[in-house]
Amino acid sequence: MLVVTVDQRTVREDLPAERVSGRGGQAEVDRLQRERLRRLRNLDDYKRISLVNQKRYRESNRNKSVQAQETARARRFTGVSFRGPSHDRRAWVGWAGLDVWEVVEAYKAMGYEELLREGEIPKKALDVSLGYYEAFPAEIDRAVSENRRASQDWHELFPDVIPSPSAS
Repeated sequence: MLVVTVDQRTVREDLPAERVSGRGGQAEVDRLQRERLRRLRNLDDYKRISLVNQKRYRESNRNKSVQAQETARARRFTGVSFRGPSHDRRAWVGWAGLDVWEVVEAYKAMGYEELLREGEIPKKALDVSLGYYEAFPAEIDRAVSENRRASQDWHELFPDVIPSPSAS
């Protein structure tokens, strides 16, 4: 009987006597046991590697899909690029060095003419940002509303970075 522990599982397997009789006795049994153990380990390694590769493949396909969407948006709105980690990509305007939501927030606060006059945002960047906002308002509104948190909320999210409002 072959008893093997693989990844905290015990595998027991009987070796049929007809396979080992007349082939070298105990030495042949030992060789067959080692071979089966190697196969079991290789199978588990294969399964583990296969699962990792499947996960990477899914992530890769998801990333390719996101990249395709971003490329289409960047072609539609010249000057818009995307930055940030894969779970939180955001549109930004290279000419202004600002995210689109930041430009839109400034536009809502100041208006078109005043922003061009007093802000350091080029007209082209403002126009592209507003065009992007018209096409994807939900994305930009979400980012703007996320930025409008109360001081206490920011402190709770980042206590080591944002001082407590009561301490100010």
